[in-house]
Amino acid sequence: MEIDDLYIAEDADEQHYAIVGEGKGEGEKFSRNQIFRNVQAVRGKEEYPAAVKALGIKANDNETFSIVEFAVPHNPDETVEIERVWEYSLPDSDHERLDNF
Repeated sequence: MEIDDLYIAEDADEQHYAIVGEGKGEGEKFSRNQIFRNVQAVRGKEEYPAAVKALGIKANDNETFSIVEFAVPHNPDETVEIERVWEYSLPDSDHERLDNF
């Protein structure tokens, strides 16, 4: 199992949250099994029983990228679904292209 990013947060009521991040480059696809396994690995920890969100960050081309929020069920027989998608583009500038980072 490989998790690209893992963020842990605490709110004002001292409730803990985890955000699991998966990154993909241009031409790559998110895998249902990978997203599910990554979330389940964190959900299995006593400190974070159900407060886990899954985000995917995908480079669409050299100037645009997407952030995808997945709805990940607890039951492995259910489908991982896309909850929301945000699309972003970088300004027209040679130093602000994805391949220059």
